[in-house]
Amino acid sequence: TAYRADPEVAQRVRRQFIDWMNKQAGPEGGRQVEIAMARTDPVQNWARLVASDGLRPGDTADALSAYWLMNWMIANGGDNNRTQTQAVRNQVRSTMAANPTYARLDEAQRQEFAEILMLNFLIQHAAYVDAMKRGDQPALRELADAAVARFRNEMGVDLRQLQLTDQG
Repeated sequence: TAYRADPEVAQRVRRQFIDWMNKQAGPEGGRQVEIAMARTDPVQNWARLVASDGLRPGDTADALSAYWLMNWMIANGGDNNRTQTQAVRNQVRSTMAANPTYARLDEAQRQEFAEILMLNFLIQHAAYVDAMKRGDQPALRELADAAVARFRNEMGVDLRQLQLTDQG
């Protein structure tokens, strides 16, 4: 699940993400994301947020695990620890390794997949932390419902039915 990062792939992913944010949040939202990405490297920002859980850039299983856990936390108002994160990563890695579609991805495609997840993680994390700091219960419910709907629609999984344990 590892890959070597290519700066050209990273630039393409960031440009596509900014374009997507322009459509989702309007030109001002897209501009804010572009400014934030110009100011600091989003992959390094992601790495700082997940390092204490033992996750790192350069591995698609780490990126997918962080994305799953962030959405689970938002959906359930829960938290995780390093042991749980590592167990989830091990489950994700073995699932990815057994997936023939994933096996056909080249290094650039693995990087693109991982970095898209990282960018989504950062946006979701920022919105969640902001709502938590403000104690904005309606925003937290909206974020939770969006996470549940996203995983139900994209993966056929109900995040509220999953329990996070030390085994994953």
